[in-house]
Amino acid sequence: MKLLVFADSLEHYRFFRRLHSPLAVAGAQLEYFSHRLSVCRVIRRDGCKGLLLRSREKDRNVAHDIGPSFEVQYGLLDKKSADQMVSGVMLFLHEVRKEYDFDCIFIWNGSQLVGRAMAAFAKNEDVKTLFFEIGNFPGKMVVDPAGVNIRSWYADNFAKFRGEQVNITLFNLWRESYLQDKLQTHVVPQSRNVKNFNWRYLEDLYGFYLCNALTSEKPAVLKRTWNYLASKKIIFDYDVFNPEQEKFLFFPLQVSTDSQLLWNSDVDNLQAIKIASKRAEAEGLRLVVKPHPAEADRVFVKDLLSLKASLGFLFVNTNTFQLIKHCQKVITINSTVGLEAKLMGRPVELLGRALYADFDEEDIARYIQDYLVDIDYFSEVGISADAANVVLSRAVSGHT
Repeated sequence: MKLLVFADSLEHYRFFRRLHSPLAVAGAQLEYFSHRLSVCRVIRRDGCKGLLLRSREKDRNVAHDIGPSFEVQYGLLDKKSADQMVSGVMLFLHEVRKEYDFDCIFIWNGSQLVGRAMAAFAKNEDVKTLFFEIGNFPGKMVVDPAGVNIRSWYADNFAKFRGEQVNITLFNLWRESYLQDKLQTHVVPQSRNVKNFNWRYLEDLYGFYLCNALTSEKPAVLKRTWNYLASKKIIFDYDVFNPEQEKFLFFPLQVSTDSQLLWNSDVDNLQAIKIASKRAEAEGLRLVVKPHPAEADRVFVKDLLSLKASLGFLFVNTNTFQLIKHCQKVITINSTVGLEAKLMGRPVELLGRALYADFDEEDIARYIQDYLVDIDYFSEVGISADAANVVLSRAVSGHT
C-alpha cells in the first residue's frame, strides 16, 4: 500500500517517522510532504523524500467549497488566501499522484484548512484517509479513517458495537489502576512544550516567501516572537481551595485555540464560564475553574482574569481527578475531562459536541480497549508491529 504522509510540524513528523519502519516491514511504502520547509529539510536529512507543498500556479484559484474555515473566522487567513490554499492543495496532490499513485493520505487531526482540503481531494478522487490524534488516555492514540472526535468514523458507528462482547473485568482492573495513579499525580504531557520557541520558523518563512510554499496562516514572525515572550510571563494567581470541604461545580478550561473549541462548539471558554457561573448560582454551588496547563495565550488569560473579578469564581490548580471526585457536577465544553468524569461515574454536562456524549460504561470500555490504538505519542521508543498492523488495517479497510 502506498501512503502519502502529511507532516504539518516537526513534532508530528517525528511521530510518523516512528511508524515508518514497522509499516514498511508490513509492506507499506511511505512518502512525506509538508508546507513547512524546515520539516522537509529534516525529512530529507533522514534519507526520505520530503515534498514541499506549494502552488506552482499561484494565481490560479479554482473554487472548492469545503465549508467554513476557522482560519478565516479567527483572522489567520483572509478569504482569498484560504481559497488559494485549498486550490493549491488540490493542484499539488493531483500532480503528486501522477508520479506516486498513493492509496491513502495520513493527516494529523484534520480540523485545519490544509487537512480538510486533503480530505476533500481524497473524497473526490476515491483515495482513503487516516487521521491521527493523541488519545484521551496515556499510551493511546486515535487512528480513524474519517476524522477525530465527533467527526470520526467511530462517532457515527460506536453504537453499532453495542451488544458485542467487551471484557468489563479487564476494563475495571485498568480503571482502578489508572484512577489510583491519577488521583495521586496528574500531569498533562502537552504542557511540556507549550513555551518552547520554534527557531526553525525562520526556515519556514524562507519557504513561504521564496519557495512558494502554501501558508496555513499569515507569516508573522514578530507576532510569534511577542507571543512567545509574553507566554513566558503568564503567571496564574490560584485560590486556596480544599475540594473535600465545599460543594462546587467544576469547569475545566480547554486551550483557547483547541480545534475542539473552534470546530466542535458554538461557545468559547469565556462564554462557557458565564454559562457555568449561572448553573452554579442556580444550584447553590461554588464555581471552580481550572486553567489548561498548555494555555499560552496572554490575551485570553487577561480576559479570563477580568471575568474572574466580575463573576467571583474560584481559580485553582488542584489535581483534576480530585476535583472530579469531589465535585457535584462537571460542566465542560467537550474536554477530555468530561470523559474522565464519566469514567469516575460523575455527572457531566456538555456545552459543545463530543464523541463520548452518549457513552455508557461498556461504550467507554470498548472505546479504550478496542478503538484506541496502543501507541505512546510522547515516547521515543519504536512502535510495535502489532500497533502498526492496526494502523495499516484501518488505512486499507477504511473503518476501525
